[in-house]
Amino acid sequence: MVALTIAGRSDIRAQENPDSAEFYLAIAPGLSIGSGPEALHYSSYSAAIALEYGPVFVLDGAAFKASLESGYSQQILPYEKTTPFQGMLLARGYMPIIRRVPIMIWWTVESRARVSPFIRFGAGISWTQYAEDHGDSDFTLDGSDWGFTWGIGGGIRLTMNTTWSLAIFLDDWVSIDDVSGEVDTYLGTYMNGIPGPIKMTMVGIRGTMNIF
Repeated sequence: MVALTIAGRSDIRAQENPDSAEFYLAIAPGLSIGSGPEALHYSSYSAAIALEYGPVFVLDGAAFKASLESGYSQQILPYEKTTPFQGMLLARGYMPIIRRVPIMIWWTVESRARVSPFIRFGAGISWTQYAEDHGDSDFTLDGSDWGFTWGIGGGIRLTMNTTWSLAIFLDDWVSIDDVSGEVDTYLGTYMNGIPGPIKMTMVGIRGTMNIF
């Protein structure tokens, strides 16, 4: 995932104290690629926005930044030709969809170089939805829940000036809870879902801007 960073400090200020802490706004559009290469063939996307602060501290040349992030991601899974129902396989296709809205705190570790690799790790909660679009059928399955989520990621960042930076990144978000739903049909109650842990992988662009 590539991130765009917008920084609001002046060049003179940065030169006087390059390790002074600043607030940044980060925007990160990307692709939600799922847990397997087959997911690349389906319409999946993600977006995130973050308020970042740092460096909180510098250790042996490595700067540690903290951020509060939220966003949205969606995966459309491979099309299923049959539906499991009460021990039978119904000859009806459906489109499973996973959606997630996280609220997480991340720590990012990077160097002070103009071009620098970085790693990050975070934890928080997320709302996860599992839905099934059954096309011309008379019902839609929709189950959702809040649960603990942790994440890890990394990438390469380019600092263009004291205000802007641009990065390519890849993040993994993992929610530990099961998500399932049920709906009443003329055949009875239909239930389905996905067991935890539920992983989503995001890759894209992250841009940051110094705001004050």
